[in-house]
Amino acid sequence: MLIQRPFYFWVQRLLYLFSNTVLILLFLLLPFQKRFRAFLSGFSDQMIPTDLVLPDFFYRHIEFFPGDLVIFVLVLLVLLQAPKTLCSKLLTTPVRWLVLFCLTAFFSIALSPARYYLLQYVRLLQFSTMILLFCAIEYIVAQNRIRQLIKWIAWTTVITIGMQCVIACMQYFSQSPLGLHKMGEPPLHWFSFPNPGKQRWIFDQFSHFQLPLSVLYRATGLFSHPNVFGGFLFFSLLNASYLYVIHQEKWIKWVLTPLIFLHFLALSVSFCRAAMIACIIGGIIWTVIQYFWMEDFSYRKEVKKIWVLFFISGVICLALFHQQFFNRGGIINYNQVVQYADEERIVYQEIALKMIKANPWLGIGFNNFQLCNDPIQFGLFLCAKVHNIYLLIAVETGIIGFIFFGAFLFSILKRAMQKPFSQEQAVFLSIFIGFLWIGCCDYYFVEQMYGKILFFTSLALLNATAQKKIILQPCPLKKRAFLPRS
Repeated sequence: MLIQRPFYFWVQRLLYLFSNTVLILLFLLLPFQKRFRAFLSGFSDQMIPTDLVLPDFFYRHIEFFPGDLVIFVLVLLVLLQAPKTLCSKLLTTPVRWLVLFCLTAFFSIALSPARYYLLQYVRLLQFSTMILLFCAIEYIVAQNRIRQLIKWIAWTTVITIGMQCVIACMQYFSQSPLGLHKMGEPPLHWFSFPNPGKQRWIFDQFSHFQLPLSVLYRATGLFSHPNVFGGFLFFSLLNASYLYVIHQEKWIKWVLTPLIFLHFLALSVSFCRAAMIACIIGGIIWTVIQYFWMEDFSYRKEVKKIWVLFFISGVICLALFHQQFFNRGGIINYNQVVQYADEERIVYQEIALKMIKANPWLGIGFNNFQLCNDPIQFGLFLCAKVHNIYLLIAVETGIIGFIFFGAFLFSILKRAMQKPFSQEQAVFLSIFIGFLWIGCCDYYFVEQMYGKILFFTSLALLNATAQKKIILQPCPLKKRAFLPRS
């Protein structure tokens, strides 16, 4: 026993350190989620029924991402440490609501015309891994000091996205990709809008510089879309604000100040309006919590500095790109025809409402939005999904799936509203509210590996932080009817 006990202790210690390292690695590799076709792609083609019409733009192969491997390793490490604890979390709130949602999604596929298509079940399985990721993160937070772990995650995020900001600025001002397609960089001409003045920013007016084309390419970094990049910028910006507030060292604040401005600059050249509004909403929520729901008043001075920095950065970026912001409404398709993104999204929302009425309870099937639609009935052959995660979930998994997913979000929000607030709870609650808004404008939180990891890790950190704070709070002493004699 004297030999086995130290050995067991060091094994547990190594597993603990490895799980923390892999969690940090998950945030470090977030921009590098290039899809890889698996060896089962040919098998998935054979599973397509003959009567199922697939559009040419639909990616019909089984695909995996680096995030899948990292999640597998993270969950495995937690299972080796506490298998019973991880399994027991599947029956606790809010995880059980997510489990019920995935079960509903399975039956929605099984009852849909694409029930013989293997790809739908594989993508549901990939989505279901978010349940294990959620539970694993809750366990890791419970075993760590909250502030120390969140600081590591925040610094990893800010540095990683800061590098993406540099890449995005180089993409925008050169108006061309940087040749990083092997790392996941998409072609920039996919994301353009009309630019009658042929200028990138206000200084082009003074130097009389003009681009060769009357379109402007939006910056993406190494992410798959400028809107996805914008969501990560919002997440990183609030993490940078959190670091600015909790650190007292002046040199750290001097490092964070240009990084915050760089985030604003990259957010401007991504032209992601949903993320810009989310920054305003999240910043307001974060400030309200600091002033009204926080017991520690010592951080208010730093919050004021953050808002001054936000205001100056916003005014500078607005002055630099004001003309380009006004032209943002239109998009250029492959036939060089100008369409308006807002009008297209409204059409997709109207189609989604028709689909919900046609299949109200279990929907048309998980991941079937582009497959199970009738161009004659709905008036359009869908080349994308409705830019709203709530409508998308209601369409694909029905009202039942929507209720379970809504209960999952509500249970997290209910637990996170426990007072008094910590700084970690405040920043992740603000991020959560901002994500709810972005979910009204886009669908990558439940569709792409980038968005799923970002969304569910943030929710898990919020839920675990709020839960651990409740556990650590001292219980009030109850009055006793009789006191001991001694």
